[in-house]
Amino acid sequence: PVVARNPNGLRFLDTRGHVYLKLGRYRDAIRDLERALTIMRDNAATHVALAEAYGYLGMKDLAEKHRLASRGSSPPAPLVPQD
Repeated sequence: PVVARNPNGLRFLDTRGHVYLKLGRYRDAIRDLERALTIMRDNAATHVALAEAYGYLGMKDLAEKHRLASRGSSPPAPLVPQD
């Protein structure tokens, strides 16, 4: 429902993409995670998730592309301020 209410909320798409990945819905995960990358280009966790999803679908070149991108990316920002 959150994504339906906020179709341009790419951070929500990122979260849903991670959920789809955990559920084994790899194509759905890829769709959401790729869209989320339009604003979260340097998010290592998103690239890692995409590498995993593409890997499960046998798309080795795309999996490797995102695996390499994750190494040059920053870790995701924490949701809660750190002390």
